[in-house]
Amino acid sequence: MAMITHARWLARSWRTGLVDVLPERNAPAAGIVAWGITLRKHFAGEWLHTHKALDGGRRFDLSRDSVLEWQHVAASAVAGLPLDGGGMLKERIVLDRKPAANRWDFELEVPAGTALALQPPLAAEEAAAGAVRPPAIVGSYAVFGPAGEKIGHFLRPFAEDADGRRAWAALDVEWLSPTLARLTVGVSWAFLDAARYPVAVDPTFGYTSIGASSSFLTASYINGFGTYSPASDGTLTAMYVYTNSAVNVTMGVYNNGTSYPTSLVAQTAGGVLSAGWAWQSQAIAGTVVGGTSYWNVLNMGGNLNVRYDTTGAIQKTKASTYVPGALANPYPSGASSGTAKLSLYSEYTAVGKTPWRLLLGRRA
Repeated sequence: MAMITHARWLARSWRTGLVDVLPERNAPAAGIVAWGITLRKHFAGEWLHTHKALDGGRRFDLSRDSVLEWQHVAASAVAGLPLDGGGMLKERIVLDRKPAANRWDFELEVPAGTALALQPPLAAEEAAAGAVRPPAIVGSYAVFGPAGEKIGHFLRPFAEDADGRRAWAALDVEWLSPTLARLTVGVSWAFLDAARYPVAVDPTFGYTSIGASSSFLTASYINGFGTYSPASDGTLTAMYVYTNSAVNVTMGVYNNGTSYPTSLVAQTAGGVLSAGWAWQSQAIAGTVVGGTSYWNVLNMGGNLNVRYDTTGAIQKTKASTYVPGALANPYPSGASSGTAKLSLYSEYTAVGKTPWRLLLGRRA
C-alpha cells in the first residue's frame, strides 16, 4: 500500500466532506475547507465511498487501489516552519501498488487577489550573505491573501517508501482563473519503480504568518518593506517583528512615493528586544488613511535575525546610522532593492473598531 500525502492546514476551523464541483465537471469531489480556501480532489464517481479513518479523519476511495484521506494532525511546527496554532490538516492518497500515473492534480479555490509565491533556491549572493532556506522550503509556495497578509505555506513534497528511503517530489501551480488554481504533485518514476510500498508523498500546508526562510538584517541599515494599505482610516498602536535577536531596534511607518518610502508617519521609541524566536512588539502612535500605501520600516543597533519569504514585494535597504527612536526622515535616497517580505507588520485600530494586524505579515 503506497501513500501520497498532499496538504496540512492549521486546524482551528476546518471541515471535510463533499464540496461543490465546477459546473462543467460531472465527477464528485472531496475536499477540505479552511481560512476561506478550498482544496479538493475530483473522483471517478463509481469509486467514491467514504468512511472514517482510524485517526478520526475521513477516507474516500479513489479506485480499487487508492484512497484519499483527510485528518487532523496536532503539531506546532512542520519541517522547521513555525505554525501559528496547535495543528494542521493533512491530506494523503494511499496507493496499494505502483500507480498508473506519477502526477496528481488538486484544485485550490481561493478569494480573488490571493497569491502563491514560489520560493526558489537562494541566489549565490543571498547564501553568501547568510540567508538560509531549508530544503523543505526550496520549491515551496508561500500563500498570501488579498490584503497581502500571509495565510500559510505549501511546503515542498517528499516521497518515502516502506524502507524509509526518501526523495523530493515536485509541486507545480497553474492558475485556471483568478480564484482557481491547479496544484500538481509529481514523483519521479525512478523512485516509484524502485520503491517498496507503501510510499508516502508528503507535501504540507501549514497556517502561518511567519516567513519560511531566515536571514539577518545588518546593523545601522534602514530597511523598508512595502507597500501595504490599511482597509480603513485608523490609529497605529503597535509594530511587530518576528526575531530572536536581543538588539536595540526602532520601527516605523513611512509614506509612499513612487514605489519608494518618503516621509516618516510615525515611529517607535526604540528598545532592546528579547532573545528567543517570537513576535516582538513596540508601541507606536500615529494615523493612517484607508486605501493609502505605506511602508513598514526598521533600523537596529545590531544584526537582527529575521524570517521572510521571497515575493513580489519591494524591500529598500540603505546604510543609515542607528539612533534609538530617531529613524531617518525623509527616507534615505539611493536604497538598494530586494524582494523579501519580512515577518514584520503594523497594527492599527480602525475608527470605532478593534485593532487589525493587516499592513504586513499577518492578520488578527
